[in-house]
Amino acid sequence: MTVEQVNPEAGLAAHQAGDLMTAANIYDACLRSAPDNPDLLHLRGLVYHQTGDQVAALRAIDRALAKAPGTPLFLGSRGVVLLASGDPAAACQALESAHQGRPDDPKILTNLGLSRGRMGDIDAARACHDQALARDPNCVDALINRGNLRERLDDIDGAVEDLAAAHELAPDNADILNNLGFACLSGNRTGEARRALTTALTLSPTHVEAAVNLSHLDLLTGDFVKGWRGYEARRQRASWHVASPACPEWQGEDISGRTVLVVCEQGYGDVIQFARHALDLLDRGASVDLYADACIADLLTTVPGVGKVVSDVSGEDWDYWVPAMSLPFRLGLDGPPGIAAAYLTAPRTVVTLTRGTGFCYRGNPRHRNDARRSLPEDMAASFLEGRDEAFVSLNRDNAPDNSASPEGMRGRTDIEDFTDLARIIAGLDLVISVDTAVAHLAGALGRPCWLLLPFSPDWRWGLDSEVTSLYPEMRLFRQPLPGDWSSVLLRVAAELDKRP
Repeated sequence: MTVEQVNPEAGLAAHQAGDLMTAANIYDACLRSAPDNPDLLHLRGLVYHQTGDQVAALRAIDRALAKAPGTPLFLGSRGVVLLASGDPAAACQALESAHQGRPDDPKILTNLGLSRGRMGDIDAARACHDQALARDPNCVDALINRGNLRERLDDIDGAVEDLAAAHELAPDNADILNNLGFACLSGNRTGEARRALTTALTLSPTHVEAAVNLSHLDLLTGDFVKGWRGYEARRQRASWHVASPACPEWQGEDISGRTVLVVCEQGYGDVIQFARHALDLLDRGASVDLYADACIADLLTTVPGVGKVVSDVSGEDWDYWVPAMSLPFRLGLDGPPGIAAAYLTAPRTVVTLTRGTGFCYRGNPRHRNDARRSLPEDMAASFLEGRDEAFVSLNRDNAPDNSASPEGMRGRTDIEDFTDLARIIAGLDLVISVDTAVAHLAGALGRPCWLLLPFSPDWRWGLDSEVTSLYPEMRLFRQPLPGDWSSVLLRVAAELDKRP
């Protein structure tokens, strides 16, 4: 590196051009000569942040603040790093201090909105984004953040408006196009979603989220060959981790007479749905074991023909392994995964014949889409009020004294794992559930299930059918408009009234 190159301006130029490695090297060289320069420390911290090292980023920015206390720019960056580190409360504190020093800075305002949103204060988050855009209508970050928030709130038109405006201002930004495509997908605007996601991948062919979102769109609209192939992109996510034994991954070759370990992945609903494909491997002459969490392992042993279910791959020996959600692609399936009969069984020794109707009105609150897929508590309570059915709670955290259940629903505390849940569902006359693992379990057990779906459904349910090939005993009740649970519950109530 020449003397001319070792200067902050050269580092800043490389930084702005996106050459983070060169920028880091120049900043490091400059800091050896001026280790206490707050501007250099701040810039080095930003590079650490952009390359994913939030610990080092925070350390560098805190050193900058020690030399220049209260600097709004540095405080704002500290807030961004803390937000990326998963500490929205601390991020909010830093950004509020930055806002006090620079009250008209739209980027500080919109980042403050992000931190407040992460803390669950949606109204305050929206207000921050609105204020940022009042100060600068062309603030791309604020348009992106407000657009993403609007998508979460089912304001699809508003989300598309904001994200399209951001795209106009930054037409080469693939992240914006991915967010726009996702918003369109959330509103069932499939044509617009496809155009945005395809363009994102043209600009950035390795954009993982755009590829995954496009695969969801393909699966949703029935292009299963393309969808299953595209869904392999999920494996490039930083969050994708599965247990893999010391044997080759199965790529679709002949497995007659071989042993295969199917490694379950993602949520429990996915585990239940994709366990069916063990039967496809058995049909090809393989011996099949499953890998799954202990809380669902006992139940999965009831899949016909499966040898054993393990929760540890060390010390075992298989010929091949395969991630469960790669099986449709590896099997070359060109249609929706379907099966003619139930493929799970509640062990008879533990079946509790609890008659009545099971009701699950909410999913895991940590799920990104839970607010959209779950029923509001007051609506669940209103639905149950005055009905003659003996509703049984299928939410694990409900107590038998109904202290945590809507009025009219019998709670239970004996649901510790999926075997417990299966033994209850096996005896029910009907299960009514939102889109969570409970519905998949009822379907896989062959029990009648009425599934309550948001306007924008998960890819596996398609766009318009009232039945699904996934589970023959399942009926789908869809929102006619975003957020319209009232219409869904009125239909369900009318259908319940028709039952003998």
